Amino acid sequence: MAELEPFGYDLFSGVPTTFAPVTEIPVPQDYVLGPGDTIKVFTYGNETGSNAYTVDRNGVITVEKLGPIVVAGLDFSEAKQAIEDRYATTMIGVKTNVTMGELRSMRVFLLGEAANPGSYTVSALSTITNALFVSGGINKIGSLRNVQLKRNGKTVTTLDLYDLLLRGDTRNDVRLQPGDVIFIPTVGDQISVFGQVKRPAIYEIKREHHLDQLIQLAGGVLPEAYAQNVSITRFANNSEKEILNVDLATRPGQQVKVKAGDFVEVSAVLDEIGNSVELLGHVKRPGVKAYSKGMRLTDLLGSRANLKNKIDLNYGLIRRLKPPANDIEVLSLDLSQAYRAPGSNFDVVLKPEDKIFLFEKGVSRESTILPLLLELEQQSGDKEKLQQVSVGGRIKVPGSYPMQNVMTVMDLVRAGGGLSDAAYRLEAELSRDDLNENYELVKTHINVDLERLLAGDQSANLQLQSRDRLVIKEVPNWRENNAVEILGEVQFPGEYTIKSGETLGQLMQRVGGLSPNAFPQGALFIRKSLQEKENEYLQSLANKLEKDITLLSIEKNTEAVELGANLLSQLRETDAVGRLVIDLNSVIANVGHEYKDVILQNDDKLYIPEKTQEVTVIGEVQFPTSHLYDGRSSRNVYLQRSGGFTAKADAKRVYVVRADGRVVNREYSSWFSQGDYADINPGDTIVVPLNADRVRPLTLWTNVTQILSQIGIFAASAKTVGIL
Repeated sequence: MAELEPFGYDLFSGVPTTFAPVTEIPVPQDYVLGPGDTIKVFTYGNETGSNAYTVDRNGVITVEKLGPIVVAGLDFSEAKQAIEDRYATTMIGVKTNVTMGELRSMRVFLLGEAANPGSYTVSALSTITNALFVSGGINKIGSLRNVQLKRNGKTVTTLDLYDLLLRGDTRNDVRLQPGDVIFIPTVGDQISVFGQVKRPAIYEIKREHHLDQLIQLAGGVLPEAYAQNVSITRFANNSEKEILNVDLATRPGQQVKVKAGDFVEVSAVLDEIGNSVELLGHVKRPGVKAYSKGMRLTDLLGSRANLKNKIDLNYGLIRRLKPPANDIEVLSLDLSQAYRAPGSNFDVVLKPEDKIFLFEKGVSRESTILPLLLELEQQSGDKEKLQQVSVGGRIKVPGSYPMQNVMTVMDLVRAGGGLSDAAYRLEAELSRDDLNENYELVKTHINVDLERLLAGDQSANLQLQSRDRLVIKEVPNWRENNAVEILGEVQFPGEYTIKSGETLGQLMQRVGGLSPNAFPQGALFIRKSLQEKENEYLQSLANKLEKDITLLSIEKNTEAVELGANLLSQLRETDAVGRLVIDLNSVIANVGHEYKDVILQNDDKLYIPEKTQEVTVIGEVQFPTSHLYDGRSSRNVYLQRSGGFTAKADAKRVYVVRADGRVVNREYSSWFSQGDYADINPGDTIVVPLNADRVRPLTLWTNVTQILSQIGIFAASAKTVGIL
């Protein structure tokens, strides 16, 4: 509940001039003239002209050719008549039009609980409220209902601002006179009203002694108010609180007397809708529906045309409240049987406050059913077991389901949408938790004869207990259409379905072997599981590099930080390839061999390129490019053809990536010691890494540069042929 504010004080929160008196309006005929007022006289006829005359301190205006005229103490209509009469008797043939000019100002006093007490200069047309606005209003301990106007020591009138705020009544907002005092006493008795009323606030009471009068001050009750139970909290004997519950809909309740300091709360009606049922889940028009006695399920749903497509006609649920404690019980539905035999036991007779859950065929029921499962969990306790069972394995919609009063294995299979294609239809397993005499948990496993059960043998249809879990086994060696893709230089490229344990060598036989132009040394084999592992490694490497850069920033090594940030950016943007290095010629020659052949997995991809004649040089060389393989040139010759090393090159760590993905470097290969005569093959890539030791002599940075180069080579090949 928002904090209650005293009613009416925000009236003065606006700009005071908004309520200042307007001087351009016609002056009332009963306005009494005094010193300082200005009268305008317009003449026409034998003489024309206009003059303004100010009432002097003697109450006189001096008119040219007419002499002094006493106007002070006269109201405007009397003064106007006196001036017109003087002109008529003194200046024959001259007619006049008399109006008021500028009005005099006067000083009044605002005292007591005014926001800014003191004396104020206001116009002669000002009223009590005008003066209040000029002064900034009334502070929150001042009374809005007893604003007193004092004149010559006597109280002339009392203004109740609630009359103005609630009814627009300005009768007591009288015009001020010079020297008037507006006195604001402290606030009177107050009562708080909140809840389902139109204007919740703290009200100052004056004539309101009964509850219905107080509610009228608050604007009355809202449509959603529960008037039969209005609570009044008050201090009894100034010592302790007491609460009264009052029926505002009755005359005695309306006449209950209210007291200073009372807290009156008007509650809202409950959200629950009586005499109704609710339809939830996979239906065209879910929501609360009207209930009628004797209503059945098909009466609520109407024809099958009203149901959504793909609705599960074999399973639905009813959540029902069971008297006297309104415990939740669950009933299962079979819509297909209900529509087949309207009025039968399958066409369940509904009760008020039933909730009907319907589901989409083959789709998870979790979002729809979860609130019901939570209710059942909260209801379980010492005397009530958790009314929940579950089914998993090869079932169409695995998950937890509410348990009905008498529930069997077949009921649970129906709840799970039926068996999937991969279900083993001979037997299933039912796991059950029990407590022994020592209150120790004992788990037992029961074999369910699915073959007999599916054949209609009810003796195999075991009755379930709370927390039972049914597992539907999978047909041995079942695989869901595992497939691999082979592209490039084979006789019959494309996507092939594989069986469990099938190898790459066997697949090569199925695709007709290599084409005459194939380059098996450059075969690119991609595996999804390796991609995932590679991604994890790259992420870990990036995190380590990021920590290293943070330390460098503390050391203020600007060059190293810049290099590290560049490496980190490349690492974050690098996608894993997941290449498995294979020797395709060996695979083809050793079909089915335990170590030389490759057992295929779902989503494996193989690309076999055409014969190549290129040797590629990349990294820190002057002109990274590809060169024609000539069969005799060494690594260093190809490096020289690319312009040699750049200043940032790490000449000691030059390595070669073979066409099949193998990496050969100085540390692990003796052929590097051969210098200019080291062997280079078609499809090889010579990589000159960045010398990270110049700015940060760490193995981590060197490894990052090497990994980025290798992944870049593999990814470029994979993207070229469309398998990444």
